[in-house]
Amino acid sequence: HIYPCLGQETFSSLFTKRGIEVLNLHKRLSCAISPFYAGIAGGLYAYYMISITPEPFTLWLSIEYIAIIIIGGLGSIRGSVLGSVFIITLNEILSHATELLMNIGASIGVGITIAPLREFVYGLAIILFIIFEPKGWRRYGGSSAQVLGYGE
Repeated sequence: HIYPCLGQETFSSLFTKRGIEVLNLHKRLSCAISPFYAGIAGGLYAYYMISITPEPFTLWLSIEYIAIIIIGGLGSIRGSVLGSVFIITLNEILSHATELLMNIGASIGVGITIAPLREFVYGLAIILFIIFEPKGWRRYGGSSAQVLGYGE
């Protein structure tokens, strides 16, 4: 919950360059809203799951979230949505491709293990986005500062 608070100096300088006074109340309020929504989401998740255990939160889920952030880019809602759609679509395509390739291997009598295919493709997608689109898809949606008209 501290990360949004660390970036406030950047946004404060953007607003003060435009002559807009930034009050400490707004900073404190923004640091209170994020944990509030995270707590509400956690409470709804706990109500839905009935009991909370760490098993659903695996390393693979963390890698998916990091891939969404890298592919979507930071500072853009549209980039986050595009990154999520890309990763979910890629995950579905890979799961169908893995199932198809394993069935083909079983039908010809050759045991094909393609379990690391998903990890390889995720890693390749992350590396390609870091090389060719370092800001992710954020540049297509604009950052929140650009949307507000304050430039970057």
